[in-house]
Amino acid sequence: YYTERCNNPLIAAQSWERLGRKHIHESDALDYFFKGLKMLEGMNVSPLSSSINRYIALYYNVQGYQKNEIKYARKSLDIALRLDDPREIMSSWESIADSHACIDDFPLAIEAYN
Repeated sequence: YYTERCNNPLIAAQSWERLGRKHIHESDALDYFFKGLKMLEGMNVSPLSSSINRYIALYYNVQGYQKNEIKYARKSLDIALRLDDPREIMSSWESIADSHACIDDFPLAIEAYN
């Protein structure tokens, strides 16, 4: 109830992200993540957008859709680089490396981890 009625888009987006993380193994998770991203539209880029994209990549990892996983992990990295946020950049690279490791592309995974 609070998530849908919240007037602060950052708090609402964070709440949608948490709901998605809680239900990461269910199809509803993707809807929650996209609602969170929708709340952030039109705002300056935020570390939360990078984080939500990483969790979308994780959702696709759980579901076994590696192409979408890599796509959203790279989106997360693009946002993190625009923010110049070292923690987000490192987390995004880790997500990309995990994506490549899952499809047995170990040279790219090692490169991303480095």
